[in-house]
Amino acid sequence: MPIARYYAPDGAYAICVYTGIIDRATIRDHLVDHVADPLHRATMPEISDLRNIEDLQLDFGSMRGVVREKNDAYRVQKTISVFAPGDVAFGVARIYQSLAEADGGIQVSVFRTEAETLAFHDFAAESIAELLKGCVAREVREQPTAATLDPEASVDDDLLPKRRLSGSVIP
Repeated sequence: MPIARYYAPDGAYAICVYTGIIDRATIRDHLVDHVADPLHRATMPEISDLRNIEDLQLDFGSMRGVVREKNDAYRVQKTISVFAPGDVAFGVARIYQSLAEADGGIQVSVFRTEAETLAFHDFAAESIAELLKGCVAREVREQPTAATLDPEASVDDDLLPKRRLSGSVIP
């Protein structure tokens, strides 16, 4: 479940939770589904939560393509905050931010803590999990994770977000 999408029912925000192995094709598929979703609003702020990424298979050219695809898809000045507590995710997210700034389309800010991420959007919630309460969760396409690629790998399933049914509301 590489990228799960959650929408505030009132259209106030979207949260995208990245999990497992992420590559350009995964992001492209997510973007197509995200923009086509009836709950998506072009101007809604978004949080991208990268805390559960196992591997980022993106180079500079891939990141450049992602920024251009997002600019073409959104067609507005969209604000995206990225919560990237890990060093690799933070570094890749900063490259994404720099490329976005150079293109002048989407506006990206990268943070290491949830508190900074939430404060950027002036959200009163204390955590991303709190924001997810009441959101509509969308089913995502299954993608391989390190555990499915390597059956000997040890993965704590309690740390991974649980798969939600399409359109379910998180209590």
